[in-house]
Amino acid sequence: MKITKEQLKQIIKEELESIMEAPQGMRFPEYKMPEVAKELEAAYNSDFGGTMAPNYEALAERFISPSTVYKMEDYMNMLQFREDDWKELNPSKDSSDLFRMLNWIDRFHKTIS
Repeated sequence: MKITKEQLKQIIKEELESIMEAPQGMRFPEYKMPEVAKELEAAYNSDFGGTMAPNYEALAERFISPSTVYKMEDYMNMLQFREDDWKELNPSKDSSDLFRMLNWIDRFHKTIS
């Protein structure tokens, strides 16, 4: 069985995270919108997501539900004003990580809407 370079990168990343017991990426609070949180979390933590140059179009093609697009701005506003909820889920992250993520959600929302 032949493994691609991307598959090998993912295997190594997962192994290193399990060894170091690092969190599996950024965690998103639910805010009574679990489907939005789940989809955004999966998109942000994917290979195309929370990098320095995210591939929003590739993410948009893999986005699960168009119905969450209409709730995304509400979710982003809640997240922006409830930083403590986010910090509780991501204790090793700081405010700059949160604001980078908010900016990421905003750009992603503009791409898919």
